[in-house]
Amino acid sequence: MIDRSRFLGSSMSTSSRKHLSSRYRRERIFRFLGLSAVISAILFLFLLLFGVLTEGYRAFSQYYVLLDINFDEDRLDLPDEGTDDRLFNANYRACLNDAFSRLFPEVRTRSSRRSLFNLLSSGADLDLREVVFSDPSLIGSEKTVSVLLSGKSDLYLKNASNSLVPLKTGSSLLLSSAGDGVVSLVSSSSDFSSVLFDIFSYLEKKIALKEQEISSLARQSENLVKVLEEMERERGVIEPGPLKLSLLEMIRAYRSDLASVEQKRLRLLKERADLKHRTVPGSELKELTVHMPSYFIWLPEGVIKLTSVSGKAAMGKVLRPGSFSEMSAPRKFVSGNWSLLKESVPQSMRKITDMQIVWLRSLWKDGRLRKGLHYLFFTSGASREAERAGIWGAVMGSFYTMVITFLISFPLGVAAAIYLEEFAPKNRWIDLIEVNIINLAAVPSIVFGLLGVFIFLNVLGVPRSVPLAGGIILALMTLPTIIIASRSALRSVPLSIRHAALALGSSPVQAVFHHVVPLALPGMFTGTIIGMSQALGETAPLLMIGMVAFIAGIPDGFLDPSTVLPVQIYMWSDFPEPAFREKTAGAIIVLLCFLILMNSMAFLLRRRFERFW
Repeated sequence: MIDRSRFLGSSMSTSSRKHLSSRYRRERIFRFLGLSAVISAILFLFLLLFGVLTEGYRAFSQYYVLLDINFDEDRLDLPDEGTDDRLFNANYRACLNDAFSRLFPEVRTRSSRRSLFNLLSSGADLDLREVVFSDPSLIGSEKTVSVLLSGKSDLYLKNASNSLVPLKTGSSLLLSSAGDGVVSLVSSSSDFSSVLFDIFSYLEKKIALKEQEISSLARQSENLVKVLEEMERERGVIEPGPLKLSLLEMIRAYRSDLASVEQKRLRLLKERADLKHRTVPGSELKELTVHMPSYFIWLPEGVIKLTSVSGKAAMGKVLRPGSFSEMSAPRKFVSGNWSLLKESVPQSMRKITDMQIVWLRSLWKDGRLRKGLHYLFFTSGASREAERAGIWGAVMGSFYTMVITFLISFPLGVAAAIYLEEFAPKNRWIDLIEVNIINLAAVPSIVFGLLGVFIFLNVLGVPRSVPLAGGIILALMTLPTIIIASRSALRSVPLSIRHAALALGSSPVQAVFHHVVPLALPGMFTGTIIGMSQALGETAPLLMIGMVAFIAGIPDGFLDPSTVLPVQIYMWSDFPEPAFREKTAGAIIVLLCFLILMNSMAFLLRRRFERFW
């Protein structure tokens, strides 16, 4: 480290020394703050990317169920031979439901079958139709097909390792039938004590919430009583008339509010007393509700859901029947031959029921579930069903929009830059144009959207929600960036190139287009790519021209209704279904990959063709 005292000199005054030391201290503080800002920016960027990647990578995979589909002609209800749409209109859903029902023969009621079939994607029959289209010889035969699960089933399976937890058991279990699908369970030790503890914890939290509500209502009641007392005093002083009648109406309204508050408070007091009674330890069974975690007894022959427990005894409902559900005498299961599982999320707070959880876990144990690449995410368009929603429609819309943007912005931007830098006279009008170009680069993108709606849609009649309209608006927004970058590239070419060309007899136009522009072209392309990558991430101007509309198809041209990737991300983020969260993050990852690719191209292009003069 340099010893600065050697350069200060012995003749320097004390005040000068203090001033110089203070300046060096401020310099160190400034460096520290600058380094802290850089580290903070890197940290926030890392947290952003970590959050997106941890949530979005799951969008690239999906769970499928393996079903043995019997393509029977009678069940497919095929039309007569020779019909053009014979395979197109077949009843593939019936074959699908039959194959799924064979795995769970105990499901017989209409509501249970509907709940079972909801585990499959609503468009699974369309996938089955594609299988038959690719191989019509399957008609009349049987084949194992991978069928897409619904979004809520897929989301549960991806989170199942964190939610369904086995609890410790170490004793034998005695089962006896109580009729109507209800069984009684007795453990040789306190295997249900952890369940009982969770019930007590839940009840104590409910009691605390009830007490808070009761205290709030008590304060509200006291305030109403004080207001009524004040009104009663004013009532005795005011002379009869309209004012007194109005006061009487207010008193009646406040008394009605007070009665309502007191009635609600009494009801809460009763509920609190009931909850406190349920927390008293005893031998009676404590009930499990849908607002509490779910507990399952998993047996080799079936599954039971606990409905009420005590320390050693419990009552349960049979979800998957076995021989124990119709037994006449109690049956004993030794330790290790049964397990107790806990679903931490209450049934009232999830999209999937306890019965559907049991079905999915049974499919998993039977080896019929597999996790594979979610190809629909990359090959399909928008959909209201999360498992069938994809980004391909938005990607194609972005492609067509970027083509229009490039075809308009690059020639106009380069031509404007060449004129302003090489041929334009130096006067106040040109200065005004240059200032406006710089200012346009800072105009909010929503303003360009309003301009596009007014001029291109309303005046020129360009169709809404098409890449042509979006490309024109994004081209106008990108023009200032391209002009500024192109002028900078032209300015970087030495004057000696121009002078040498003119000295050899070239005209000014030939000198610019034959010598200067080719040397500045890499810098122009770099600025264009940066401007295009900025346009690719824009959302606001495209929302104004209607590219936020739900478009299920894939656009085939510049005049087909479509959306773009940023708008698709915006739409998915607004959907209430939890399964769309990972779709949103997955689409963000794809968009970031495109932006990184485009910026890398600009960087490599500059490094490859950069020249130092």
